Amino acid sequence: MADRTCDLCKKVFEKPYLLKRHQARKTQCQALQKLNCPQCDKSFASQSSLSHHRLKYCEHRTAPPEDPQFDLKAMAEQLNELRSKVEDISRQQTHGETELLARIRTKTRSKVVTEFETEETFEIMPWDDKSPIVITTKQMKEAFAENPRLQAYASLRGDEFTDPAIAPEYVSELLVDLIRRGHHDPAARNIRLNPSRSDQVVVKADADWEIRELGAAVRSLLEAVAAAIKNTSLREEERKELEHAVQHALAVAGLLYQETPEQYVQRVRKPIEAHLANMALMAGRKK
Repeated sequence: MADRTCDLCKKVFEKPYLLKRHQARKTQCQALQKLNCPQCDKSFASQSSLSHHRLKYCEHRTAPPEDPQFDLKAMAEQLNELRSKVEDISRQQTHGETELLARIRTKTRSKVVTEFETEETFEIMPWDDKSPIVITTKQMKEAFAENPRLQAYASLRGDEFTDPAIAPEYVSELLVDLIRRGHHDPAARNIRLNPSRSDQVVVKADADWEIRELGAAVRSLLEAVAAAIKNTSLREEERKELEHAVQHALAVAGLLYQETPEQYVQRVRKPIEAHLANMALMAGRKK
């Protein structure tokens, strides 16, 4: 709790980074002060609360003659002034929100300010629609060594590799497994679910987090994985690191994806959503 409480105003925030944002704002918060009612000794955090108490609720609100500060008319004027200030602030806030919505609607590429600022010291790899994730030959080797379903895929024979009743399930497993491995490094987690829209994600661009349609983002990830598989298949030095059965399985999987990419986008959409939700859960546990 202590890492989410402002030392000055004692306000408690839901997340530590919200406290940091509060402390970094240009207009600093005021230290919490206890203002005592001169009639009943009750304490209040603000002058307006004390004034309201003295006017409405204090048991001794009929001031004794020796208290020259208890001026009902002056306090009423003070309350009216405070109400005017609150109304002005509310109007300014509403005007600012309207302008923000207008700017967002006019942008060709919507940008949002979200609660995805990281508290980690590392820099997140910027999202690139053409290369949003990095997959290495080492990760491909580990996938087939550690995932029993991919071991079963590599052991298929002949036409089984391309059988539409068999192959798509294994190819989907391979694509999702490699995406999980690509996001194992926290610095590579440049995509997150949008908590406000189930059909959207937010991705870390160069300067800010940007909205993407979930299906389009999944397609970008799959294209990057397929490109990595192709590069490994074409480079002899890379292929040497893999067993022949794994080389063949990777090559066929890459070709099958290229034939029907939209089919695989639909197949892996739910598993990728679950993967992103799991990433968010792990990030929350670390805080």
